[in-house]
Amino acid sequence: KSAAAGHLKYLGLDVFPKEPWAELAQSASPNIAYLPHAAGFHDGLNRAVAAELHAAVSAYAAGRPVPHRVV
Repeated sequence: KSAAAGHLKYLGLDVFPKEPWAELAQSASPNIAYLPHAAGFHDGLNRAVAAELHAAVSAYAAGRPVPHRVV
């Protein structure tokens, strides 16, 4: 509502109330970007993911703590 009323110049949305969001096509607005789970993608993403994976596997194989470990 704030973007449609002009209170926000631009808005980017990555997550929606229910997915897939059936209302997406009806919600078109020139100042709102709908990026379903794609807002984080960039040109270097594959290289960054590969580097993080290599670091984690290498640490595990060497018996060192795994970086960014989630339990």
